[in-house]
Amino acid sequence: MKSNLFITVLCLLLFAALGQAQQEAAIISLDQMLRSPMGQQMAKDELKQEIRLYWGGASEFSLTLLHDPKIRTAWGVSDELHQRIHGAVITSLNEIENHPEMQRLIKEMETLQDGNNLFSLNVDEKIQKKLAGVIEQMNTLATDLSNDTIRATLPPELKQKVQETLLASMPEMPIISLYAFEALNLTDTQKQRMKEIKKEFTPEFEKILEQYGQAHITLTNKFLAACDKQSGDASNTLEGIKAKLVAEDPEYKKIQDATIAKTQAFMIQFKTKVFDVLTDEQWKQLQELIDNPSEPAKIFREQWRKERSERKQAAPWLSDVDLWQPGGAIPEGYRQERNTKSRFPRGEN
Repeated sequence: MKSNLFITVLCLLLFAALGQAQQEAAIISLDQMLRSPMGQQMAKDELKQEIRLYWGGASEFSLTLLHDPKIRTAWGVSDELHQRIHGAVITSLNEIENHPEMQRLIKEMETLQDGNNLFSLNVDEKIQKKLAGVIEQMNTLATDLSNDTIRATLPPELKQKVQETLLASMPEMPIISLYAFEALNLTDTQKQRMKEIKKEFTPEFEKILEQYGQAHITLTNKFLAACDKQSGDASNTLEGIKAKLVAEDPEYKKIQDATIAKTQAFMIQFKTKVFDVLTDEQWKQLQELIDNPSEPAKIFREQWRKERSERKQAAPWLSDVDLWQPGGAIPEGYRQERNTKSRFPRGEN
């Protein structure tokens, strides 16, 4: 389920940086937003940042899980504890806005947007790139600060439950979170090895992420062009136009298939490296969590599937739902090999 904390923070800060007149001018149509270079850049950055949430830790999903009263009940989370965590997050949002580095970025953003229509079709490319860089820095800072707050606020036993639920929900998640593997009682050596693996894969991850974001923009533009051609025919629905593109446009299908293949191949390689760090006992524990999910994990999985379906129905142009698909929890070939051969205890070397 998509975490909206960093997006909420960014929107608040963005409009706080604009004067009243600029705020009124910033109210634009969705169509204009989708077609403008700045709007497309922001859409791409948001998609990339959403995936980075998992790569960076995904502890913000603690809030998503705790928001569901059925999950809180299953975990035995009292109203008092829930309110305390919620209060800490609200305090964190205020601290993020007043953080010296965030204030510096806000001022830089004000300077860049002054006198410019950021969502015009001919916005200066240098301004666009600079502003995109500032927004990315704001996103990263807000995410890091909020993650620190969440991790410091969650009691150890609740943190364990959150991590176990994230591991159990791996079949529905776009990318695995190393933060979640702490539920398996990793040794310091294992934690260090996982950090090294993440560092090793980060350049390729960023490359795949950029290709994913660019593919989304390319396919969105194809969708808009197809809509323009059909503008006089009211019988064509947005869903119909998208389906026709997928079925009849070879380039659309090629870009979509290639992007899916790249993201899933990357995830298989990354997962294999991470799973190899686990001891045989930890490996059994991971399989048990995935194969026999707890009630909170079942609820979370179902919510995730529902959200993906709703996003596709509400906004057919959102090709990201198709481009970065859940790759499953454990590659079947790896599972069979690992379970067939009794290898040396992992994570201790």
